[in-house]
Order: sequence, then C-alpha cells, then structure tokens
Amino acid sequence: MTAKLHKADRGLALGFLLWASLSLVTLIDAQNQAQPRSANPAGPDASKGVWVVRFEPVDGFSPRTPAEFLGRIHVYSGQNGQIGYLRTKKQGSKLVGSFLADDADQLKAALNSVPGIQVTSVEKLTAETLAAYEAAPQESLIDFEHLDAAQGVWAISFEPIGNFSPKTPAEFLSRIQKHASCYTGQNGEIGYFRTTKKGNKLTGSFLAYDTNQLKAQLDKVPGLRVTSLEKLTPETLAAYEAAPQESLMDFEHLDAAQGVWVVRFEPVAGFSPKTPAEFLGKIHVYSGQDGQIGYFRTKKEGDKLAASFLAYDGQLLRTALSKIPEIKVTSVEKLTAETLAAYEASPQESLE
Repeated sequence: MTAKLHKADRGLALGFLLWASLSLVTLIDAQNQAQPRSANPAGPDASKGVWVVRFEPVDGFSPRTPAEFLGRIHVYSGQNGQIGYLRTKKQGSKLVGSFLADDADQLKAALNSVPGIQVTSVEKLTAETLAAYEAAPQESLIDFEHLDAAQGVWAISFEPIGNFSPKTPAEFLSRIQKHASCYTGQNGEIGYFRTTKKGNKLTGSFLAYDTNQLKAQLDKVPGLRVTSLEKLTPETLAAYEAAPQESLMDFEHLDAAQGVWVVRFEPVAGFSPKTPAEFLGKIHVYSGQDGQIGYFRTKKEGDKLAASFLAYDGQLLRTALSKIPEIKVTSVEKLTAETLAAYEASPQESLE
C-alpha cells in the first residue's frame, strides 16, 4: 500500500482524515496498478489495427480481482504486441480478462506462456467497438465498496514485536509496505486498515478475502506477528468498518507530558526559500512518520527563513531531515506545556 501522505502544512486534521480513509486510498492505489494504459499517449487508433485478446484463468488459478490477474501476468504495455487497457469481466463465478493489442499474434503467444492463463479469442476492433471497450469498467468478484460477509470476509490482526514499536498508523504501514506486497485486491487483502491502542502498544488489522495469502505477506514483515484470523458476520463487519484508527499520539490535543520536541532547521547548500511552501517542496517527511507530529512553522532570521516541526521522537525526525541535502538541523528541544502552547500559537512567517 503506497498511500501518499499530506505534508504537515496542511494541518493535522487532514492527517487524521487521511488515515481514517486509508481503505479508500489503498483501493485507488490498487486500481491504478491494475489499469495499464496505452504506450501511445494519443490512445489506440482502430484504423491502424487494434485487436482485443481475451483470456481466462485455468489450471487452478482463480483470480477474484484485476490486481490478482496482473500479479500473474508479466506482459507489459509496449511489449509483446500489447497496448494495455486491461479489462476484467465477471462470468458466473469466474473472472475473465482482456488486453488491447497492436499485434494479436505476439500477445496471444505471450499470454499462452503464462501458467494459469488461456487465450479464448482474438477480435479486430472497429472504431465503435474500440470506443465501447475503452469505456467498459473493470469488474471484480469482490465489491470492495459494499462488502458482503456472506461472501467471506475475515479480519486479520497483528501486533508489533521485538524493537518495533509504532506509535501511529503511518509507522505501521511504512514498515508493512517496505517488506511486503499488501495492496487492496492483491494477496488476499481487501484493505480497511485499522489500528487499536492496547495499553502502551498499538496493534493493527486488515480485512481479507483470503487469509492464507495475506498472512503469508504479513509474515514477511520483521517486527510484526499475526495474532488472529476471524471470519466476520454482518454485525462484526459493520462494527469493524465503523471503527476508528487509533494512535498512541493524540495529534489534535498534544500533551507535553507525553514527550513533544521541536526540531529546528535551516536551509543550506544554496537553498534559499522565501515561503513556507518552498521549504515543504524539499521536505518529503510526513506527519505520523519518522517521528514527526507536524505543526510546520517558519521564522524570519534576518534575510533567511528558518523552519521547524514538532516531533514525538526528536532524534528520529532529526535523522530523517538530515538526509535532505538542502536542510541542516540546528536544534532539538523538548517542550514544556508552556513552550508547546506558545509554539502552537506562533504564525508561519515568510520573506515575501
């Protein structure tokens, strides 16, 4: 799951909305992966010869989503006669697929070499049938937006172990995405990432349509242990979907007693931002990751603009910021209740 996080200047409320909607972000990511486009920016032209090559799963391969099809098929747009435009269609209890091609014989040969795939037809398209094909939706055997417990929906729960101790949903996902392929529609995952506080520990869970596949992926993640697999009823599914994402940090009501640091930095190496936005254009460090809380502030220091973030792990954020060539961390300070309140109330300044 490659969820793109909001930068800290958007505010922490947006950060929480982002994490509350991670299931949607994950779904969009998977859909984007599952829709290869034409290598020709202008799109396919029926007058130059465009074919649709249709195929079905065989020999025990039974994909339920477009992403599962693509996970098996390593044939790409612009290669082996393929234009792209994957489409999937439900046929009873089976999902079948198709690609557009500018060389149907090449693509047919390439697809027939894929285990579990059998080409069923090749059709040359007219301008009208090409337009209809492009407009056709991708179908799935699972309706990710309207889950049905009767079709089999499981919650797979996990916890951090060893030295891994995430405080935010983002830290969990960063670790999972680094070591495993966990995306909606792939490897048994539906999505709907949830986190729950258990004492001083944060635990996590996903919904799954195939627990064996998803567990195998999660078992690859160091510092993570799957703790339970539960088949959900309509009632428990509804409760799960309605559950919030929790965090060990309350980003909306910061408490200095829990440990809040300000990490200050300045531009170097010829970088001379005049506005907060120019600073953030260089900084790809996000709220909930690398120890960062957010609350980006800028301050004029003579003819230079300096900046700072709040952090729940000052050293972790310092390390992340120190990797940016144009940034030099100047100080890390633990805040009191009074200095935290003053920081929150401070404005963002600009040289313009």
